[in-house]
Amino acid sequence: MDFHRIQKLSEEVVIHNKVFTFVAVGRLCEAKNYRLLLEAVSFLNHRNKVFECYIIGDGPLESDLKEYSKMLNTSNVHFLGSKNNPYPYLKSADVYVSSSLYEGLSTTTIEAILLGKPCVVTDCAGMHDILGNNNEYGVVVPIDANALANAMDSMLTDEKLRIKYSNKAIERSEFFSQEKAFKDIEELFF
Repeated sequence: MDFHRIQKLSEEVVIHNKVFTFVAVGRLCEAKNYRLLLEAVSFLNHRNKVFECYIIGDGPLESDLKEYSKMLNTSNVHFLGSKNNPYPYLKSADVYVSSSLYEGLSTTTIEAILLGKPCVVTDCAGMHDILGNNNEYGVVVPIDANALANAMDSMLTDEKLRIKYSNKAIERSEFFSQEKAFKDIEELFF
């Protein structure tokens, strides 16, 4: 990953959030499982938590997800559509969240790590490769709305936890740097 490019793009626009913010980035399709994220948000709303959730992306399930959001009364979820540069939104958010059913290797989770974001993700292929085992660099939960809501709630209410995972994300970002990739390739061939 080109950390320097992502960092530069994240600074093109400054976004000031007035309340705590979660952000999710990805196509509005079955694989990203945004219905689960909407259910988790609904659970948190019933706990009277104050926050916003931004979903960046478009796709075939956009109208269905917006209807489901209305049905759940999750007016604090904002569908922002596709963005040529999602990095300012990632940078300004308090926590990155992924509710995916499956992934190859989650690029947006890696990008969140590169920007030092605490991550809450569902346990699908590749997430342990990114965040380590035993929640070392981020929180990995079962694909379950209650589990996701509980992890989001912990991030929302525990500043020390957020700081811990932000620092761990920065530490982990070295693993995905171009410099490390070039060094690993060089060692493989020489």
